Amino acid sequence: MSYTDKRYGHQILRDGKPVPKRALNDADSSISLRREVSGVPRSMTWREKRNQVRLVYKTLQSLRAHRCRVGTKTYTAAIILLSRYGHPAKALDMWEEMKQERVYPNAEAYEYTLVAAAGRDDTGDLPADRALVAAKAVWAEMRADGLRPTTKAYNALIHAHQKAGMGAKALLLGEAMGTDRVDPNQHTYSALLLACSKEGQIEQIIQDMARVRVSPNTTIMNAGIRSCSGDYRMAEKLFEHFRDQGVAPDTATLNTFTRCYRLASVPKRAFRLVAAAAKVTEPKPPPWDSYTYNSLIACCGMMTARRWDRHHERAALLGEHARVSGHFTMRTAVALARVHAKYQLLDEVLKLYRSAEFTPRTERTMLEIIAALHAVTGEEVPRHMAEKLRGIETPANTSLADFLQQQASAFDADDDPPYCLTAATPRVATASC
Repeated sequence: MSYTDKRYGHQILRDGKPVPKRALNDADSSISLRREVSGVPRSMTWREKRNQVRLVYKTLQSLRAHRCRVGTKTYTAAIILLSRYGHPAKALDMWEEMKQERVYPNAEAYEYTLVAAAGRDDTGDLPADRALVAAKAVWAEMRADGLRPTTKAYNALIHAHQKAGMGAKALLLGEAMGTDRVDPNQHTYSALLLACSKEGQIEQIIQDMARVRVSPNTTIMNAGIRSCSGDYRMAEKLFEHFRDQGVAPDTATLNTFTRCYRLASVPKRAFRLVAAAAKVTEPKPPPWDSYTYNSLIACCGMMTARRWDRHHERAALLGEHARVSGHFTMRTAVALARVHAKYQLLDEVLKLYRSAEFTPRTERTMLEIIAALHAVTGEEVPRHMAEKLRGIETPANTSLADFLQQQASAFDADDDPPYCLTAATPRVATASC
């Protein structure tokens, strides 16, 4: 009997002949794992991603039960998939299990484990400082094994330092690439731009990029704009520089600009930018995504809250547009809840809580907003909600507006942009990262 994937009904073939299930080697097992666990993460809810992660473990268990070979390639595929669906902590656990089973990693396994440590974390189980410690440990083991670091490995380590707030160390790693004779690519410079925050450093990185003849692209432009933080004038200057070199903006460019204006406390400029972009016919303006809606809703929350203002109605309208267009996410609900909380609309916040699906981490954020708003207004909440609020601490000696601003800052800091290293994808798809 040949091995047939139950989900898709295709067989593992070798030399054109079906392979008996018990004769699967390591390469066959890795192919089977990648076929069983498939799907685009961006189009999935967090529950669907969690089910995909469970399927990884279930498939590995099935392969072991049928005495299939689970070696370096299979473990590497599992690490890639776990990281791809936003579970880097589980990917690093798989790395440790791989070593405990005396399965020796190759260069590819080291690379993707580093990418997993630097990747996006949807669970909150791997803080940036722990991720950096794990990335450094994997890097040290790779060097101890005598393997030469690749561009992908350097990019992942630079990104891990950037996420942990160690921009100076990330820039030193960029210089070390020249010592190791490792050629940087476009993703290297986007990670370096994300790591730096001073105008002089940004200009130096752009000059180095021109010196080694790495052509700029949209990802590099977006990283440069994001590195400006709240200095929107510098961001606009960088945008003009890259536009003169023929780099076209995209949706992420729109999102990074709205974020920059939000950090600079000039939310009106974000709406002016969106209005100006909508009037452009050639080239066609970039479409909106969930990040665009979230950022514009957050800008509504930054407007002055007076009785005659209608900013919360504008935010609600943006939320309805996001829902109709299929871009309404749990982060959209949280951003909208903050705006309603600023206007002390407890009923609207409760409706959002009931209508959206949250991860445990995001649900706690929503409950903190409800608890703070309930403490200010004193309005009654349903009994089941009162039970959930018992374990939530309300902010002491802090106004509601200050609390919402602090929470929004922490939430935005955790909201990484969808750049190359935020989610690993299998093999060929990430060969250019």
